[in-house]
Amino acid sequence: MEFHAASTMKVPVMIELFKQAAAGTLFARRRRPGRQRVPQRRGRLAYALEVGDDSDADIYKAIGKPMSYHDLCEAMITVSSNLATNVLLDRLGVDNVRRTVVEHGGEGMNVRRGVEDGKAFRAG
Repeated sequence: MEFHAASTMKVPVMIELFKQAAAGTLFARRRRPGRQRVPQRRGRLAYALEVGDDSDADIYKAIGKPMSYHDLCEAMITVSSNLATNVLLDRLGVDNVRRTVVEHGGEGMNVRRGVEDGKAFRAG
C-alpha cells in the first residue's frame, strides 16, 4: 500500500545522512553554504520554498551562509524544517533515501521529491 509520506520521510533522510557520514562519503559537521533553491526531479526545473511553506523560519535567515549537514539534520528533525530536508535530500540522493526506506521495511513510503512541492503533488 502506498501513502503520502509527508514529514515521516524525514526519518529515512536522517538515517541516510548517518549512513553516508559513517561510510565517509560526506562530512556531516563540515559547513556548506545554505541555499533555497532545490533541483526539481522531473524536467530539471527548480522550485523554491517560501517561509510560509515551512515550520522553520530561522533557516531562511541562513540562506547563503555556511551550514553543516548536521545543522540541517537537526533543523529537519527538531523543528521539521522543509528547506533543510530538501537540501539534504538533494545532497544525499533520492535513490539512496529510497533504498534506505526499503532496507528498513518502509515499502509503502515512496520518496520521490522534496517536501512541499505542491505542483508535483497535484500532478500525482
